[in-house]
Amino acid sequence: MINLKEKNVLVTGGSGFLGRKLVERLQSYGCNSIIVVARDEGKLIHLTQDYKNIKIVTGDISDKFVIQQCFTYRVDCIFHLA
Repeated sequence: MINLKEKNVLVTGGSGFLGRKLVERLQSYGCNSIIVVARDEGKLIHLTQDYKNIKIVTGDISDKFVIQQCFTYRVDCIFHLA
């Protein structure tokens, strides 16, 4: 198991069913911040209401500008669920 305590973690497709479960699990590991990228802005807003330390990026991961925006957070680990 990777030690994710105090790490910045990127989750692509994080607003879906599996993504929400992963975000919940990452919260329990003590991550510094969780960056979630997805296309559905409404679901991303709900994530920020349900979990702390969430940063959201709205967009498609095939867009290089969206990915560049994600990496401004100095990501340590990526979980690709999109």
